[in-house]
Amino acid sequence: MPARHLAGPRLRGRRARLARHRVGLALERVEHPQDQPGQGASRRRTQAGRQHRPADGETLLAALPEAATRYPEVEDLLQVVPGTGEGLLGLGWFLMSRQRPADAARVFRKALDEALDARALTPLAGALLAAGELEEALEYAQRRTRDRPTDPEGWRVAAAVLLAEGYDDEARETLAQGLAVVPGSPPLVETMVYRLLALRRPAEARRLAESMTARSVHELAMRQILVAAALHAQGRTSEAIDRARSATGILPDSTWPLDALASYCEAAGRYDDAIAAAERAATLAGEGRAPWDERVARLKAARAATIDRRGQEELLRGR
Repeated sequence: MPARHLAGPRLRGRRARLARHRVGLALERVEHPQDQPGQGASRRRTQAGRQHRPADGETLLAALPEAATRYPEVEDLLQVVPGTGEGLLGLGWFLMSRQRPADAARVFRKALDEALDARALTPLAGALLAAGELEEALEYAQRRTRDRPTDPEGWRVAAAVLLAEGYDDEARETLAQGLAVVPGSPPLVETMVYRLLALRRPAEARRLAESMTARSVHELAMRQILVAAALHAQGRTSEAIDRARSATGILPDSTWPLDALASYCEAAGRYDDAIAAAERAATLAGEGRAPWDERVARLKAARAATIDRRGQEELLRGR
């Protein structure tokens, strides 16, 4: 995961601005080297990155978007991040966020093999999975389950690889093994619940969802959403709406519980409630509100069509 920011917002802002300035200096050195004649480009880049790399890896990672825009090659980005596990993991996750799984896998592998950071095993497996390297992804994910069986992400990624390869039963067994080691694990419960729902086993899915060990508000909301999904699959949509609404109360500033609430309200024909949820989500989404605005328009059209159809039915009954 991206490096955690432990400083207060104002301090983080100052440090991030300083980091961006230093990244700019590093890139200046890369683009306009002053080395002795005959030095190769890769050597110049290495010297530039090392001479101008800030000691604080967190602030440098905050400047990666700007650095990647000016100098997008992974080889160059490797020169301006710390060669520590923290720095490499941060760069790897940044590359994953930019849909560059092959480059991310390279960076995670470097964190594992050179920085000797075992935390890189699971993200490496995930990056390889996203890059389509399924056999190698499974190898690293299973290695993580052996080295640290209490890490739920190793089990989850291993199951995801097996699913991608078409081994549904083996994937479910892998999740079950993980849950036996880490009962109630939120990522494992979530994944298994959706597998059970895909198999049309909603009662079992609901029992499992209720067993989730929730230690954060996000996990509390997720538990409600998972129970709602199981209830909806059982045809108990009104109860699903109640659970989804509870999740929106737990995370009032997040859009994903509102997504579930809008969906279940629409399924129940409660268009006013669905529209209200979607409009709230659009407000929260800010610049990313376009899909929500489209959804609001679609819901309003569906509401109008339903009202029109009911009016016609009443006219027919009155004749």
